[in-house]
Amino acid sequence: MLLLAVLLAAGTFLVPAFPAEAAKSTRTAQVLEVQGDVHITKSGGTKQFRVFKGMTLNQGDYLVTGSGAKVVLLVADREEEVTIGEHASLYISELSESADGKKSKFKLWAGSVWNKVSALLGAEDEFEVETPTAVMGVRGTQFYVVVDPLTNAVTVTTASGLVAAGPAGADKAALVLPLRVFRWFAEDRLDEPDDAVTFLDFDAFFEAATVDVIEKMVLETARLHEEIEKLRETWTENPDIGEPPAPEDVTNVFTHLLLEGMNRGVLTREHAEAIVSRANGQIPVESRQFDLDRDPAPLEQTAGVNWEEEAQKRQQREEAEARNRELRNTLENDKQENQANHPALAEQVEQTREQQQAANEQTDHERSQAAVENYKSNLTETQRQQLDQRMAEREEERRAQQESAGQNAGQQPGGSGGTGGSGNTGGQPGGGSGGGSDNKPAAKATVRNVAPVQGEPYVDFTLDLELENITGLFGVQLHVTIPELIVDDQMDPWSNSDIFGESDAVNWKAEEVLVNGDSWRTQLILSAMRTPDAQPVSFSGKKLLVSVTLRFNAYEYPTDSFPVLLHLILSDDNGDEIEVEFEDAHLQVDIPVFNFT
Repeated sequence: MLLLAVLLAAGTFLVPAFPAEAAKSTRTAQVLEVQGDVHITKSGGTKQFRVFKGMTLNQGDYLVTGSGAKVVLLVADREEEVTIGEHASLYISELSESADGKKSKFKLWAGSVWNKVSALLGAEDEFEVETPTAVMGVRGTQFYVVVDPLTNAVTVTTASGLVAAGPAGADKAALVLPLRVFRWFAEDRLDEPDDAVTFLDFDAFFEAATVDVIEKMVLETARLHEEIEKLRETWTENPDIGEPPAPEDVTNVFTHLLLEGMNRGVLTREHAEAIVSRANGQIPVESRQFDLDRDPAPLEQTAGVNWEEEAQKRQQREEAEARNRELRNTLENDKQENQANHPALAEQVEQTREQQQAANEQTDHERSQAAVENYKSNLTETQRQQLDQRMAEREEERRAQQESAGQNAGQQPGGSGGTGGSGNTGGQPGGGSGGGSDNKPAAKATVRNVAPVQGEPYVDFTLDLELENITGLFGVQLHVTIPELIVDDQMDPWSNSDIFGESDAVNWKAEEVLVNGDSWRTQLILSAMRTPDAQPVSFSGKKLLVSVTLRFNAYEYPTDSFPVLLHLILSDDNGDEIEVEFEDAHLQVDIPVFNFT
């Protein structure tokens, strides 16, 4: 199978390579926006969960989008923005940092992805997108990749920067300048990768481009002007790369793009004018601004394009596209014929899938039961009874939610309050007393059991977070940021939760974050989600969401207290955020007096 890798690198152009392994630290991405049916399979797992805004993603996570869906990801430490379109399958193959630089790598098996990447700071930094068809390396910031899931044909449109593209295993690569398109097919017969590069083809572009992508491209025009000016300076020093377009060419081509979108019914006149108004507000040079009422210059005037060569390339591409259409038609006919002639086989495949899913669920249940029994063996009789009571309450709530499916979730009876916790944390405060007088959704954090560690400059404390009067809770993510935190890899912050239990997907991780640009702190990210077939959680009164015992290193800490910063995200089963009043999201913990005698 051929591979296509879109590689963004600072400095000189880099071809994808496999250097000696260096010590790496993990990085994360965050969901900025989610629309429609978007699911994730977490790294190392088999269950799918619904994606929600604010969710943290890690290396090894696998995303799938449904019809009309999209999701926007942000790799925060480098301002990388990735917009995944509908019917897409994308795997986060690497998010890491080492002495070799920062690596962001994604595998796109189907669908489309728009990439907006800030300038890379290190010569070894990489941003890579792999697809099933060819190989590319990029030195630029914005490009659009589309993969046909049936034929594996790939289309790459460069908005800014340089793209080096060619088939896997070849010793040649074509340089794809801004406003150019590289199209490669699984059965391509081209001898020269350069022949796969043409000027922006509207027919090919509109086959896959969404209104969202068109809007993103046009709104970045001012930034593209700046980057292309720099690229033209590079071209004067290195003419072998070919002449890039002029900044005015970008405005002209995008004007053609908008008008073509209106002609094809993709954009309304009102929407196009709204996009242009926003874009012009960022373009300081009036001659480079958009004017939809003025006829744009012919595309043939675009700088750096040899239109005689372009005509020859277009003819070759049309022949390759015709072969690709024949292949697609053959594959589609074969698929329909198999479905028509082998309905029993399709039914058998579905039954096998259901049986495998049932077996996986049974295995998960058995593992959960074994973990619960092992946990119980370390508890006192009183603590075991308290745990059994909480588990029985959760099961009763689950049954009640299933029975009332389709009804108003807010009509479900409120759950009972939390009981005492295990000996690990010294007992949990009771909850569920009926909530506030106005019954508004709320969250409250408290710190308790603050005590110095005998013979060490450490402070142990327990952090509790309670929720109150919540309706339709499906997922939660809590960020806890503390300076000088010592992380216990064996801690289990979800073991005493009154809301999420052993049947849910619960997780936590720790990472170092830069605060205010001058100080490093440890951030805990605690996440929990219901399984896709489970009902959301609703309750009145108070319930314990999470309880975690932490250790702070007070050695040479400059003040008498330390901050605990909390950021809470609650989501319903549609991925929408649930608004809550959060009391004490910023806690200050006094450091006790140490006695080393």
